[in-house]
Amino acid sequence: MNDIKSSLKDILKDKKKIIIIIIDDIDRLNPNEVKQIFQLVKSLADFPNIIYILAFDKDYVNFALKDWNIDSEEYSHSEDFIDKIVQVPILIPKFDEEDLFNIFSSELDEILLNHKKSIDFNNKIIYDLIKPFLYNIRNINRFFNSLDFNLYAVEDINSFDFILITALQVFENDIYDEIKYNKDLLVGNFNILEKVNNLKSKNRINLKNFIEILLNSTKNDKKTVKLILSYLFPKVNWICFEKSINDKQINARTKENSVFNIEYFDLYFLFYMGDNILSNSRIKSILYSTNNKDEFKSNLFRLKELGSIIKLFNLFKYHKDEFSIDNTSNVIEVLLNNFEELFIGIYNNEDCDSICYSLLNFILDLSDLYNDKSIFKNIIKKVLLNSNDNYFKIFLIHNDNIRKFFDDDDLLELDNYILNYISDLCNNQNIKNISNLYNILRFWKFFAKKDEVNNYIKDLKDIDLVYLIKSLAYSNGNSLSFNIVILENFIDLKYVYSKSIKLKK
Repeated sequence: MNDIKSSLKDILKDKKKIIIIIIDDIDRLNPNEVKQIFQLVKSLADFPNIIYILAFDKDYVNFALKDWNIDSEEYSHSEDFIDKIVQVPILIPKFDEEDLFNIFSSELDEILLNHKKSIDFNNKIIYDLIKPFLYNIRNINRFFNSLDFNLYAVEDINSFDFILITALQVFENDIYDEIKYNKDLLVGNFNILEKVNNLKSKNRINLKNFIEILLNSTKNDKKTVKLILSYLFPKVNWICFEKSINDKQINARTKENSVFNIEYFDLYFLFYMGDNILSNSRIKSILYSTNNKDEFKSNLFRLKELGSIIKLFNLFKYHKDEFSIDNTSNVIEVLLNNFEELFIGIYNNEDCDSICYSLLNFILDLSDLYNDKSIFKNIIKKVLLNSNDNYFKIFLIHNDNIRKFFDDDDLLELDNYILNYISDLCNNQNIKNISNLYNILRFWKFFAKKDEVNNYIKDLKDIDLVYLIKSLAYSNGNSLSFNIVILENFIDLKYVYSKSIKLKK
């Protein structure tokens, strides 16, 4: 290796031209890569007729090289090491705010002109809103490169709003994502702005929780993000500053196709391809609301409208640490008391078990948060015995994963409770109005004796028996078929068969 290096020195020495090697953007490397660059330069710095120009942010490189020694040499500060390598430092003065604004204003005018867009505000107003992001030339270039590219894809948008949205996209991408995923919270109905003394509606509380979580996730100055969001969305302005805009202003901005106009919101996020996505902040906000049953219930019904309610419970396992076990009772109670309204209304009966399994897994995820399972057992038992009776409650009490929490006395109490409910349901309600009839009868057999179910069937009117037979069958082309092995476990098939023959005659 020394022979090769010596030969290279001789070759470079004979060259009449100086070779300049420029290494730019060193401060964009990770600390290990920065160390490798400086180690490389140090080992090759003595080649003749070669000049290295190293461009970097000294503060970042100092951070990357802190407490690092090389070639057994110790440096009390990384500046000492940099000074040993860099023989002629050239410090480029920082731009002052006036210079940055002039560059910003010039670039903005040029881009808006090229895209045939205009704004009704002075450039200084925009700059003042987003200047905490634009503290150097690199950030200004990043911003305008994105704005220029994005403007090619949109029409009929409010340019001022689009500039602010783009600033969030570039410098606060997580906030940008949260906005596009939570359209329903931020735009649309302005009843929330009504000036009434009891303005503590569920919508207002939900939005306030969401904004609080959103602002806590910002990478930059929270105040800057709050001001931008407050300008873009009147609802946020009211929540953050208790300031509302009048109907005349609302109508004027709506006509300008502002982002808070529900008809134009999606135009500001044309590169968003997701559907019914639940953002992290939205999930945190909903979990935060579980300390109040009414708020949590309101959130669930909103998710039902969006078609995302099951997604919430499927994603819970990734957010366990954000849930307070003090709210476990509230959550299970809301699910049991509102099961049919929340789920059955938007799903077919065939999907009911899959819904129940999703909710079951969610409840089991809740149980994992308890070191002392007896505490969880007491909570769920109390809720099961005091909440509304429905199919989901039967499903839970029947499921082995729930039953394992209880001792024999608990199970006897729960089984008798649910047996009375099923018996009353079947004996006092028209059979055609019993949802999931097959599973109800199967559960009935589990909690009671076989004869109890058979006696119920034998007491059915002929027309109800025909309905039962059809409901227990599944389509097989042009005919109906039965799974005999399963059915004979809980009903008297000989009786059903003989009775059906008589009815056919």
